[in-house]
Amino acid sequence: MSNRSKGNSASRLPLPAVIRSMLACPQCKAVLSETTDGFCCDFCRQQYPVNQRGQLDLRLREPQRRCISVTIGDSKDLSADIQLQRLVRHPRPAVDFSGLPVPPHLDVEILSHFPRATTTKSIALDLGCGSEVHREVLEHCGFAYCGIDYRSPGSTILADAHAIPLADSSVELVLCLAVLEHVRYPLVVSAEISRVMRTGGKLIGTVAFLEPYHDLSFYHPTHLGVADLLSQAGLTVTHLAPSKGWSIFTAAASMALFPKFPKKLSKALMFPTHFLHRLCWKHQYRRTAAYRWSETYRVLSTTAAFTFIASK
Repeated sequence: MSNRSKGNSASRLPLPAVIRSMLACPQCKAVLSETTDGFCCDFCRQQYPVNQRGQLDLRLREPQRRCISVTIGDSKDLSADIQLQRLVRHPRPAVDFSGLPVPPHLDVEILSHFPRATTTKSIALDLGCGSEVHREVLEHCGFAYCGIDYRSPGSTILADAHAIPLADSSVELVLCLAVLEHVRYPLVVSAEISRVMRTGGKLIGTVAFLEPYHDLSFYHPTHLGVADLLSQAGLTVTHLAPSKGWSIFTAAASMALFPKFPKKLSKALMFPTHFLHRLCWKHQYRRTAAYRWSETYRVLSTTAAFTFIASK
């Protein structure tokens, strides 16, 4: 039973009622009820308190074994199904972001694909939200904002992406930016994303490819790896694109070769290498006209990250 009080710590959490009603025990997926100091699972009775920072801690309390089913031996050719091209601006954006301050990593192309909430109770999950920098953007789209992060002090909810503490089919939009490379078992995470998404829901995200190792990154998948990861979870990939302006050259310069250097300086230091690289590819393509030396393949071979959009 719920045991609420006017001044309890759980009631002060900035969580809309619709999100509170969709919270689920990460251990057994049963309903959570509010208590005087947080939430409690109605089934397994596990307690999830609000910590001293005012965050609801919904991380797993005990190790959990997961079994993931995948299909092998099929003849599906992912390379034939995936049309890899730069993400272009949607001709009819659902949301107007004019005048709204948005994080610099959200360019106009990716923003144009953000959906508008279909109801007043639609939830957007910001997976790996950090300090909740996407809250204003997603609320501007009409969503009730739910951000989770494993350890960020700026997140309202602490949770593990391998065990998302939300009910099945409760989320209309999932935002997953630069997260999948940092999880230990990406197949489990993609399955969890699919579980919490409603039919017709949308997933928008990015994942590292040729970025240098950073912040406990486990896997940097190719475009085929991304497509397989999402399709094995039952999602349909609608867009898969090399990230705009973020190549192996810019990533290596800013993240590994010349860290903390001014952006313009690190770019200038990499310019000769980048120039000779493009010149070499152009020469090879003019000589052979082979796809292996095309601009599309060059971008694919040197992008530092991929942007993906998928639906359920």
